[in-house]
Amino acid sequence: MKENYLFFAEDTLGASATAACYKASDFISAFPSATTKITLCFKSSLGTATADLVELTFTTAGAHANAMKAVARAMNNPANVRSNFNVIYDGVNSLATPIEHYHGTAQAFTAVDITIQ
Repeated sequence: MKENYLFFAEDTLGASATAACYKASDFISAFPSATTKITLCFKSSLGTATADLVELTFTTAGAHANAMKAVARAMNNPANVRSNFNVIYDGVNSLATPIEHYHGTAQAFTAVDITIQ
């Protein structure tokens, strides 16, 4: 079975913005980091002992579980058998993986902040 990859890109790439692609198997953990944010931890892409952090912002306060489920679906996506490349959030091209509604309110990822350590 092929490895799934997760892609993230901040809104504008340049000197202070970044993009990253992680293997699903490099995922360590996730936790709520604000009322409309979750932080994902991945093994360091630089090989250090400190995890890379990917903070995703979503639209409605309190929908942390729905946001985490969307990421989990992408990590376990068997449907994308050709490339196994899953865009979670790409601010440059305005693409994001869908999130389930939260109490009847539509959800979407709206930003990402990537810290490579």
